[in-house]
Amino acid sequence: MDAGVSIRVTTPGYIAHVDYWSGTLLKNDASFKLRPGLAGTCYSFEPVNYPGYYLRHRDGEVWIDPYQGTSLFAYDASWWLETPAWVDR
Repeated sequence: MDAGVSIRVTTPGYIAHVDYWSGTLLKNDASFKLRPGLAGTCYSFEPVNYPGYYLRHRDGEVWIDPYQGTSLFAYDASWWLETPAWVDR
């Protein structure tokens, strides 16, 4: 699976793991490869610019951390994808 997504917010800009704005670099920093879930279910998101790192839940926040090989990390880095409620199904 090598599908990719960029996470864009409803206000101008992207959700990214950087503190600066720069066209292509910013878009790539906000782009993730969709991977099979590390926990064996769902999906995991690997940043395009940071192979081996994953989007994960940690302490009530979303972080991008290097893969740690633990079951806790695998579950924290596995996400369900759902159609938003506002989308006409």
